[in-house]
Amino acid sequence: MRTVTQTVDIETDPAKVWAIVGDFNALPAWNPGLASSELEEGGKVRYLVRRAGGHVRERLIERDDARRLIRYSMFETGLPVSRHAATMQVAARGKGSTVTWSCEFESKGPPDAEVAAIFKQIFTGGLSNLKAMLENRA
Repeated sequence: MRTVTQTVDIETDPAKVWAIVGDFNALPAWNPGLASSELEEGGKVRYLVRRAGGHVRERLIERDDARRLIRYSMFETGLPVSRHAATMQVAARGKGSTVTWSCEFESKGPPDAEVAAIFKQIFTGGLSNLKAMLENRA
């Protein structure tokens, strides 16, 4: 499996960052590529609608408030992946936070580097927007 990891430092208290990142249904609030999210199966699955069209279904694997960590797996998507598992974690960094978003995947056809570039773009756009949103709120 191939791994993609992006991080961003945010000058905001980790508890405030986690309040947003740790909410499994809040991804569209800070990820500009998503239009909406609806929880299914008692909150274990989120149905995301993409702004560019199409949708994604993701299953919550783990949410750990003490470690400020959330893991999920994409199981219905237009992306060319056969297996996928992602992790988001918020860590303290001085008076601020570091958010790490990573995923492991297996490509379903295209070269791994092409699929990795898609995830890198998603992660970079989302994390940049999260940083701007939280630092402008402070």
